Amino acid sequence: MNYEQRYFLYLVKSYLNGEKISEPNSDIDWHSVYLYACEQSLYNLFYSALVKITNKPNEQIMAKLKSKYKRSLMKYTNNNFEAKQTVELIASNGIKVMPLKGYFIKEYYMQPEFRYVSDLDIITDDLNKTTDLLLENGYEIVKDDIHHTALIKNGFVTEVHKSLFVGKLKKYFLNPFENAFELSNNIYRMEDNYFYAYVIAHFAYHFSASGAGIRSIIDVYYLNKNLNISDKSLISDCSLSQFEQEILSFALNLFEGREYDDTIAEILYLSHTSGLYENRAAIDSSRHGKSRLIKKVFPSMDYLSTAYPIERKSQLPYFWAKRLIDASRRDNDNTYDVIVDENRVKKFNDVISKLGLEDF
Repeated sequence: MNYEQRYFLYLVKSYLNGEKISEPNSDIDWHSVYLYACEQSLYNLFYSALVKITNKPNEQIMAKLKSKYKRSLMKYTNNNFEAKQTVELIASNGIKVMPLKGYFIKEYYMQPEFRYVSDLDIITDDLNKTTDLLLENGYEIVKDDIHHTALIKNGFVTEVHKSLFVGKLKKYFLNPFENAFELSNNIYRMEDNYFYAYVIAHFAYHFSASGAGIRSIIDVYYLNKNLNISDKSLISDCSLSQFEQEILSFALNLFEGREYDDTIAEILYLSHTSGLYENRAAIDSSRHGKSRLIKKVFPSMDYLSTAYPIERKSQLPYFWAKRLIDASRRDNDNTYDVIVDENRVKKFNDVISKLGLEDF
């Protein structure tokens, strides 16, 4: 990692811990640090920490950063309002609704606006009734696939999940409402152990596909700090114990001022917030080596089930063909581009092995 990457992590952990922030080197490249903050969806946190130090960008640049910060806060406020309105609308119409991930995680941050939430993820006990209700109230469908139905209103997207996961993780998270409690009329929240296992599994799901960023590390840190986690058997059932242990160790080392794993940190930066397409080819190559082209064109049933309603292995030939046809219809599709950055492949290979995700 370079100096700017290290300082950004230091800035984040110091501010969140309420510690005095040491001044950076006089020649620090603030533009790079700013880009890292934006790529990791941590701009609000970055700006709040930045104003606390002396050696910061000049007044003209700070004025622009402040303007962006105000716009970002306004967007957060609007998104938060839309999310709560949507949840309350569904619940008030007799539908059990459970917000997922960031809706609750943000409340554990020093300030909730530091944990930017770009959309609302929910699961309900009646998908069709929920979709019809939202359509009747001015929402429009923008996507409908095997995983969720996405609707938009006032520029804010709500994803109504059909299941918590698709693929190999689906069978472990089939009954979210049986592992939840009612916060208020028809609004539910997962029990702590189940919630933590879900967040870890979601982190691993993203990481194994295209990477995941620093915000996910902060989430894990805050969940461990605030939840009553007494049972990790579900994480073990998902074969994610090694992943959870390594990620938690990284988070604790970072926030407690100990030496953390540089290789993991570098991958977090390469992944931005929720992964990049460039990482997909590197991850695929690190797992399958020379056979990666075959794996891309003829993926497994678990992989296909993330996009298509495949139920039996006998359906594989049909969905392989359908996938190729669908890809050919997308002008900008690069699903089968097998040109990869070998340096990136090596980095992901090392970290995937360290995290126990080789067969995930």
